Amino acid sequence: MKTIRTLCLATAATCMLTACDNDNDNLRNSANVITFTSAISQMASRAVADNWEDGDKIGVYMIPAGQSLDNALAKNARYSAHGDGTITPLTTNSELLYPANGSSVDFVAYYPLQYEVADNVYKVDITNQEVAGDIDLMYATATDYNKDSKSKPNLLFDHKLSQIYFNIETPDPITSKSDIYVTIDGINTTADFNLADATFANTGNPGIIYAGIDIDANGTHASAIVIPAKDMPQVTVNVYYQGKKMSIAYPQTSLESGVRYVHQVKISKGANPLSVAFTPSGISSWNDMTGEDIELDINEGEDFTPTVETPVNTNLALGKSGIQVSSNNDIRDRLTDGAFDKMWQQAYSGSSNFSVDLEQIYKIDKIVNYWDNGAYARDAEYFVSTDGIDYLSVKKITDWDNPAGNGTQTVILDAPVEARYVKCVFDRSSSEFLISSFEIEVYLQGK
Repeated sequence: MKTIRTLCLATAATCMLTACDNDNDNLRNSANVITFTSAISQMASRAVADNWEDGDKIGVYMIPAGQSLDNALAKNARYSAHGDGTITPLTTNSELLYPANGSSVDFVAYYPLQYEVADNVYKVDITNQEVAGDIDLMYATATDYNKDSKSKPNLLFDHKLSQIYFNIETPDPITSKSDIYVTIDGINTTADFNLADATFANTGNPGIIYAGIDIDANGTHASAIVIPAKDMPQVTVNVYYQGKKMSIAYPQTSLESGVRYVHQVKISKGANPLSVAFTPSGISSWNDMTGEDIELDINEGEDFTPTVETPVNTNLALGKSGIQVSSNNDIRDRLTDGAFDKMWQQAYSGSSNFSVDLEQIYKIDKIVNYWDNGAYARDAEYFVSTDGIDYLSVKKITDWDNPAGNGTQTVILDAPVEARYVKCVFDRSSSEFLISSFEIEVYLQGK
């Protein structure tokens, strides 16, 4: 069901730096701030009760009507959605205004926001399924609007990925998510999504993903967001239950964009060999497609011992409270709160630092520091430690000039390293007075 919500994309009258120049090409008053109505087509992984969750981040492009995305007036404008349906600028300099000369514009919008988009290509990576909504790529367009339009632009967001969904029946009740887990092996994990024409390219990197487990009044379910495919490689579904690993070939040979493939999975303790029952497929309403039933015999499973590994492509610093800063302790939690609406900052006075305690030792190979666009460090060195005493330098950056123009400093390590503590020591602010950072993120990419 489609639910219409008004999405307000600005409240102040400051023109976004990437959207317009400092002349009078745009009308700078609140009456001309662009607002949208929107809907999410079909069911939404990210929507809760047909609403956006507070903090959902959306990227918006504004284009002269009828022209290509390469000619955009505003590229990847950053906005934050709220549960009441409104969308406000992620920072104070990110609103959009109609051209003052009355010319019409088109809009392209997508979710979830990526801070770095090059050549209009959105990088899809489905490796981390911990929060399905965080990878549920949605896309919308609205065309031919101007400052005199009688209605607001309407953005209908469509799901661009696919979903595999298992309803699982077990011989014994499942009371905890740790009682069972499901992996999908051989599925493509990365692709390029072209924001200009909503097509996929460069699909590849077959790997293993862990389906999300959900337990509710209707039973146990496992689901995964996956990349559409016309001709899928051989994919195996592995079910781990009561110390046994049961494997079977996934029956679908293609996956369509915006479709959820629903399968009934029955696990038994019978003496019969592993079997699969096929039932006709049919389209109902993500759009739901009924897939083949799957029957698994636990007696045919292999013994296995669960292992705990570093979660891939998960921000290990998010929500961590063990933060040390060189000053302004009262606002240090802003570095890991995931909000991006407030920053940690201090008066610039030479070399300074901050660090985060990940609370246990992980393997990491990527650090992202979201400096304030106007008060970033030109020199920074990143260190890691397993005990908080002895630190190893893993990357040194000098004369950094904010090449992306948005303050985002992405640090890719030469190889994964073990770390519990991650520290940034920095100097030479781009501002005469302050040095500031919105967020520090730590990952294992696992590539």
